[in-house]
Amino acid sequence: MPFHGALPSALHDIYNCPSLKRIKSIIASHDEMVTNEQYKLEYILNDFIHITQDHNDDNTFEILYNLLNVKCDLNKCIGLKRNQRDRSSKNKDDNKNNININDIVRMDIFDQIHCYLLHSFDIGYRLTKKEKQTIQQEFKNDDNNDNTKNSSFNRMRNILNNKRKQLQNSMGFKNRINHSKFVTQNESKYDETKSQQNDNDDDDDDPDISNTIYSFSHAFDYWSEQNENNPLTTTPKYTHLKEEITTNTIYALDIEKFEMVEKKAKFFINCNYSRQLKCFDKVERNGPFSKYKSGAFYQGAPITESLLMVIILYCDYTSLSYNFSTTFRYGDNAKNIKQLTERHGNYYWFGRALRELVEGYSKEIFDGVNDRYYHGISEQMIFQSTIARFNHPTSTTKKLTVAQTFATNKKENKN
Repeated sequence: MPFHGALPSALHDIYNCPSLKRIKSIIASHDEMVTNEQYKLEYILNDFIHITQDHNDDNTFEILYNLLNVKCDLNKCIGLKRNQRDRSSKNKDDNKNNININDIVRMDIFDQIHCYLLHSFDIGYRLTKKEKQTIQQEFKNDDNNDNTKNSSFNRMRNILNNKRKQLQNSMGFKNRINHSKFVTQNESKYDETKSQQNDNDDDDDDPDISNTIYSFSHAFDYWSEQNENNPLTTTPKYTHLKEEITTNTIYALDIEKFEMVEKKAKFFINCNYSRQLKCFDKVERNGPFSKYKSGAFYQGAPITESLLMVIILYCDYTSLSYNFSTTFRYGDNAKNIKQLTERHGNYYWFGRALRELVEGYSKEIFDGVNDRYYHGISEQMIFQSTIARFNHPTSTTKKLTVAQTFATNKKENKN
């Protein structure tokens, strides 16, 4: 079946969607598609992104899932195991089978498509219509009105916990949730409130222990010259992103992993969705970019491979993104502003590019509609203000099912 780059209209009925028909042929011959380059990956990404953007609500997705009519055994799915792995670790199969970087990246993207379409229900990212009806029926049958919501929530949690246990037993990923991007871990015994009061104090004595204050982190200035006017101005320890990611002293990736990220960004930069991403005009008028002199960020500036690389690094490499996020907060290794900015300098290029990507190219969500976005914390904490600005990367989800998948109970010593 020939592939082309034109995106179908968002108004296309799911039953007649050309993207779905082409994706179905990919799913049916997954292993062959990985190495057969006559199917242009950029075109396949166009179709996949169309499906995720325009056919993403739960009801439509279940229809889509049934139309695919491709069953994959969770316990035997190699693609799911690869997709759920910690990408930071070495994959022995890559060397054993002499797979080149191009094939590894293609395999990674096909695994993502495969798992999204065929295993979203299995791993608990979505609930089927039947599962929702079961929860709603319990809601109606609950005579105790005060506990109705808790009862429904507990039922949903039980369903998702059973799916997660099945995934863990089948795939052996029991510890992978520890450093989820959807959960802020409080692993330090450092009292952030005291450090904020003593930022101008060079005393390095260990402060009082306090695990109860949630940290909204700090907004670093990557663009100004280092001066006394802004103590959060940070400077790089390395000359460029590649050196930083592969040699920093906090958490580094090996060269092969970084080269895979470069290759993946080259695929994504050529898909239609990426080509449509342009820098917003707000960047010129205010914010940190008003101090940025290179002229790279102007209204309508196209997105670059380097900006796509940082979002791939953040999303694909969980251990890296976790360690990167810790450099925004006070802790045992950063007890005052000076130590904090110096430590964050290990990820200067990463943090700067991610900030430029989000503030320059992302879509604003404030459209007058109140919405809920879920993010976990590892323990009960005190919020010092009801008006919050999150200054560190904070992954969220609008789906309670996804949030619950990354949540655990106290008996498991997790969030």
